[in-house]
Amino acid sequence: MSVGMLIGMILSPIIMKIAKKLYHQYRVNKILNNLVKQKVNEKKEKDEYMSSS
Repeated sequence: MSVGMLIGMILSPIIMKIAKKLYHQYRVNKILNNLVKQKVNEKKEKDEYMSSS
């Protein structure tokens, strides 16, 4: 076994954990941003509806 393979075997689980955590954080942020945008859009639509009637 080469040194590179040993280092890879040790580091890969750690890297996978970090990647999973980052991806989860990214997904959560994306969902939150979408919710905020949706709320803003609903407010705009209400305001436009009120001003047009």
